[in-house]
Amino acid sequence: MKKMLILLGFLPSLAFGQYDIDLELLAGGYNQPTEIVNSGDSRLFVVEKSGKIKILYTDGVQESTPFLDITSNVNSGGEKGLLGLAFAPDYSTSGKFYVNYTFTANDSLFTRISRFSVDLDNENLANADSEESLLEFYQPFGNHNGGQVEFGPDGYLYIATGDGGSGGDPFNNGQNKMTFLGKLLRINVSTTPYSIPSDNPFVNDDFGLNEIWAYGLRNPWKFAFDAETGDLYIGDVGQSAIEEVDFQPAGAPGGANYGWRCYEGTQPYQSPQCNDSIVVTDPVFEYSHSDGCSITGGRVYRGNAFPNLVGKYILTDFCSGNYWLLWQEDGVWQSFEGGLLSTQIVAFGEDMWGEMYAVKTSNGTIHKVIDASAEIEIDASVTWLSACANRAAVVNFYQPATTLLAYQYDAIIDSLGQFQIIGAPLGVFDVFLKVNGYLTKTLGIQTVTANTEFSFLAIIPGDLNGDNLININDLSLINLSFAKTSEDEDYNLLADLNCDGSVNILDISLFGASFGVAGDNPPLD
Repeated sequence: MKKMLILLGFLPSLAFGQYDIDLELLAGGYNQPTEIVNSGDSRLFVVEKSGKIKILYTDGVQESTPFLDITSNVNSGGEKGLLGLAFAPDYSTSGKFYVNYTFTANDSLFTRISRFSVDLDNENLANADSEESLLEFYQPFGNHNGGQVEFGPDGYLYIATGDGGSGGDPFNNGQNKMTFLGKLLRINVSTTPYSIPSDNPFVNDDFGLNEIWAYGLRNPWKFAFDAETGDLYIGDVGQSAIEEVDFQPAGAPGGANYGWRCYEGTQPYQSPQCNDSIVVTDPVFEYSHSDGCSITGGRVYRGNAFPNLVGKYILTDFCSGNYWLLWQEDGVWQSFEGGLLSTQIVAFGEDMWGEMYAVKTSNGTIHKVIDASAEIEIDASVTWLSACANRAAVVNFYQPATTLLAYQYDAIIDSLGQFQIIGAPLGVFDVFLKVNGYLTKTLGIQTVTANTEFSFLAIIPGDLNGDNLININDLSLINLSFAKTSEDEDYNLLADLNCDGSVNILDISLFGASFGVAGDNPPLD
C-alpha cells in the first residue's frame, strides 16, 4: 500500500467565477522560444531552443543582436535544445549566468549545465568563449530532458531533469537515486565548478547521489519558487493519464519522492520495482487527459498590476490551452479552472516587478499575462489656464523610476478639463500627461486601483512644437498665426493659448509668462 506524505491537504476545493486570465501580445519573431527570465533589472531574456538568447524589454522593444549564440553546441531536434537559463543572484556584480542544453558527443546525447559570463564592455552581450561546463550526464533517449534551471531563495542552483525518455521510464530512472535522471538537483555554484550543499538529503549516502534534492519525477518541464514565500512548485508532465503539480513548502528538507514510475499523479502505474514500503509525496493538484495532455508549470503571481491574482499559482496545458489557478486558504488547497487561455504555451516568466509573461512556441510570441476582469476606467481632470475644448492628449504609464512604458492611452479633454482613461492597468506607475500644445505634466508615482482619480494641476500652454520646452522656436510659430482667428484657414489652434478664437497680444502675454519653462520628463529620459 502507498504511504502518502500529504503536506497541506490534497484534494482541492473549487472556486468559480472570480478570475479571467488573458494574454496581451508583447513581441514576436522568435524561433521556438522555450523560456523567458529576467536578470534582476528591466530586461527580459528569451531563450530559443536552437541555442540563442535574445533581449526583450517590457515595452516590446527587442535588441537586434542575440545576447548569446551557442547554436553550434546545441542539439535542438525534437524535445532537445537550449532549455533553461538562470542568472546568478549576484549577477549585477558577478555577471555570471547558467544554461541547460542538450548536445551530442560520439553519437550519444548528453545534458550539459554550463556557466557563462557577460561581456565586460557590453551588458547586452555575453562572452560565448567564457563557457564552463559544470555538469554533464547521458540521455538514453531524445525526449524527457526536463531543462529548467533556477536559483532558490537559499542561493543554490536547482536543475530539473527528466527520466531519460522513451515511454514508461523503461530503466526506472525516476526511482533510482544513483542516476541524475528523473530528479531535481541542487548544487552550490559559488565554488568552481560546484560543490554540494551540506544539507542535501543524500550527502554521504551510499545509495543516493549527493546532488539530488528530490526524485520520482517523469519530466519536470517547469518549476518555480514563489518569490515571496520561497515555496517550490513543480509541474511534472504525465505519461498517458495524469498531469500533476508537486509542492514543497519553504524550509522543508529535501529527499521527497514524487512517485514516478510507481505512480502517475495519485494513480498507480505498473512497476515491478514498487512495493508496499515506498513513501511518496502526493501532488497538490492533478488533472486527467480529458483536460489536456502536457502540463506547463507556471509561477506564483507577485506583481502589482492585478491584486486579484496575487499569491495565485498560474499553470496551463500545452495541448488544450486550459488554465488553472492554485492557492492555499488555511492550509487547504483551492483551485480555479478558467477554461481556454491559449494552446502551445511552453513557459511562464516574470519581470523584475513580478509581472508575468507567457511564451508560445508555435508562433514564437511573448505575451503579458493579464487579469481581463481588472480593466478599469479612471476619471481624470486637468486645470486649464483657460477653457479649451476637445484637446488631444496622451497619458503614459511608466514602470517606476524607468522609461519603460507599461501603458499608453489617447484621450480627448473637454472644456472643463475632464476626461477618462479606459482600460488602465492596476499597479504602481509613474504617470505623465502630454496635451497637444502644452508642457508635459507628471503626477509622480501613483497606485492605480479601481477607485483611482487623477488630477493634473495647472498644465502650461505654449509648447507648440512638442519638444517639452517653451522657447523662441514656439514664439516663431505664434508669430506666424498672429492676428488670425478660428475663421481663417491658416489659424493655428495651438497658438491660441487662451482659447478665445484669436491669436493676439493676450496669447503673447501668456507665452511670455512661461518663456524658458520646461515640462516634466520620465526619470532617466
